[in-house]
Formats: sequence, C-alpha cells, structure tokens
Amino acid sequence: MGIFGSVRGTIKTEEFDYESLLLTLRNYRKPRDVISRFLHDGSIIRVKKGLYVFGENYRKGIICKESLANLIYGPSYISLEYALSYYGLIPERVEEITSMTPLRSKTFQTPIGAFAYVHLNSKKIAVGVTLVQVDRQHQFLIATPEKALADRLSFHKNLISPQDVRSFVCDGLRIEEEELAKLRLSMLEEIEKVYRSEPVTNLLILLRSYHDI
Repeated sequence: MGIFGSVRGTIKTEEFDYESLLLTLRNYRKPRDVISRFLHDGSIIRVKKGLYVFGENYRKGIICKESLANLIYGPSYISLEYALSYYGLIPERVEEITSMTPLRSKTFQTPIGAFAYVHLNSKKIAVGVTLVQVDRQHQFLIATPEKALADRLSFHKNLISPQDVRSFVCDGLRIEEEELAKLRLSMLEEIEKVYRSEPVTNLLILLRSYHDI
C-alpha cells in the first residue's frame, strides 16, 4: 500500500491540516521528511502553512473552496461579490472568494485560487450568517443574501438616499429589481440595527417601499 496510500486511505476529505497529517504518520521516525517528500512529488499541495489538499491525481472528490475559505483565515464568513454570485443575484461568475473577518484585511494567493478577507467590526459579524452543509465532510459559513448586500453597500458612504441605493444595486451590481424585492425585510431590519450604516438604512427603506406597493 505504501506510506502515501495509508495517508490517502485514512484522511477522508480532500482538505486537511498539519495535525491530521502528522497523526497519520505517527508511526514513522521522521514524519516531517515524509511530508516534505509528499509536497515535492505533488501528492499533497500546501494551501497555506498548516493547511493542505491532495494533489490533482490523488483526489477522490472535489475540493470545497468555500470550506477552505473559512479555514484559511478566521473567524470569517463568505460575503460580498462571491456570496451575491453564489445566490444568483449578480450575473457575473466570481472566482475570488471574498470573506468578512474581525481580523485585519488580508489576501491569500494559493494554488487553489485567490481568497480575500475584509475587516468588519466584530459587533457586526454574527448577525445574518448561515451555515451551509454541503455533504457529511463539508460545511461553510456564508452571509445571507441580505447581509452580503449590506456588506457590499457599507463601503459606499455616498449612497445617501434610497434612490442612490437602487441605482447602485440595479445599475451598478446589475441585481434585478424583482430579486431585490424578494429580500427578507425581517433579516435586513436585524442587520440594519447592528450596522448603523446610512446605505444599509436606505436599502431597508427601499425594500419597505416594495412591500408597501
């Protein structure tokens, strides 16, 4: 079976950390040398220090990049353009996974793709985040549609009226107005109370106008 075959048979997910790898190699005298050899021959790929995926020729399934996004830097949750694309609100396919974090902003260029993290005040982190269960091994935290849009708007302080917000969202982000009207008032109200942001407040006013029609 060989050393690598034993590792591949023991680790069930495509993504794994250094501790899991060391555990599978605990019976070997120099596990770090074995890991170095795996990295050199492409059996495993380092995403960042302490976090790995199996090489392309040794994978049994797909890599869940969204789960990786939570693991690379955190605490964090997926948001902004990637989340808006994930929900089908914007037409563009977004490759870079964007996340919010209470830590300082940071970007990681990895062999698996680009992962960007944007600072958000810790008081705003918890509200409006949902856990997506992909399968038995994979799950990830992502903003609700309402929070992803609120996060996006919060960077634009010049959106001083509901009409400004409508123009930015419908013309700039190209979110269809009927999709905008489907956002949940109750969720946005909860977010707005915490964010205390004029653009988010104006989004709430705009959304209420749709429900009043």
